[in-house]
Amino acid sequence: MLKQIGVVTSTYGHYTLEYALSSIAAAGFCNAELWAASPHYCYADYTLPERQQRREEIAALLKQNGLSMPVLYPEQMNKYTLNIAAAAPYTKTFSMDRILEYIDDAKFWGAQSMLLGTGWHHLDDPGPEKYQRSVAAIRQAAEYAAGQGITLLIEPAAPQTGTFAWDLSSLVRLLKDVDRENVKACLDLSSILDGADRVERWYKMLEGNVGHIHFADKGGRAPEDGGVLLMDELEQLERLGYNGTASVNITFRDCCLVPDRQIFLCGQWLKERGLIG
Repeated sequence: MLKQIGVVTSTYGHYTLEYALSSIAAAGFCNAELWAASPHYCYADYTLPERQQRREEIAALLKQNGLSMPVLYPEQMNKYTLNIAAAAPYTKTFSMDRILEYIDDAKFWGAQSMLLGTGWHHLDDPGPEKYQRSVAAIRQAAEYAAGQGITLLIEPAAPQTGTFAWDLSSLVRLLKDVDRENVKACLDLSSILDGADRVERWYKMLEGNVGHIHFADKGGRAPEDGGVLLMDELEQLERLGYNGTASVNITFRDCCLVPDRQIFLCGQWLKERGLIG
């Protein structure tokens, strides 16, 4: 059975984090998955003392709203220049330093897991050496994360980002090549449904090496038409033996304009099915 169901805070990107966490709690959730990006929390926004202060402010906000943070989701691909697979030594070192700091953040907030980007390459110049740099960097981050008790999660991203994991086969290959016990897959059920695929195939191809689930209905929306297909996928995960963490991840284009509507719809849908209290 799914446990520790939460909400990814990216849906509230145009609202304060105070508002986001209050709304998530009011919708009936006990967990929040912080999308670590500006304006809520980003390495580029603070001096070191300011960053520690912000860490403590976020911990207090979580406590105030009765929320936990099982998973941390630092933005690494879309808004910032982090690239752990970079050829330039400075860029690679700078990027890895920021990732290790985010792992420290995850531990500070009591998270069990953290999303990790694979790094990226230029689409017209993929090159095997770039892939090997990604594998080596993920192993380096995994070694540090293991010392902090953190599992790293790799989620396929859109191929136009230059990611090294963009579909099931590339994800399977990357995880096998990284070959670290604390590096697992994060599956996005909305993307799987949008591709007319099924989670059973992904789970079996990954041999159960799945550490977290992002979910929403097709198109990254709250469940529509009863959410029959989405519920089928969640029930299939239970039959497959998955009992880990999961987060609602609403991502359709205008979701940030009225995030409460989508999150409250999800909360109600999950309550009616006994998945949250």
